[in-house]
Amino acid sequence: MTVADLQAKIKELGFPDNYFSFNGKEAWGINLCYYNYNNKWRVYSIDERGNYSNDETFRLLEDACDFVYANILKSAKYFSKK
Repeated sequence: MTVADLQAKIKELGFPDNYFSFNGKEAWGINLCYYNYNNKWRVYSIDERGNYSNDETFRLLEDACDFVYANILKSAKYFSKK
């Protein structure tokens, strides 16, 4: 899955725009960042208290996007527009 595919699916599920970050600025939900230092993609969540969880790294962007999508499906019922 590409970032564009992931962003489209997130929008379809009704998540607020500030729940995700794809550009390195921390969001209050799920963040997807590229770390050039070790050539990996990092995915992590931040709660309202600033605690990190679900901190995973991936070599391929597609794997990181798949991981994000699998995790957002767990939270989708709280943000669904339907």
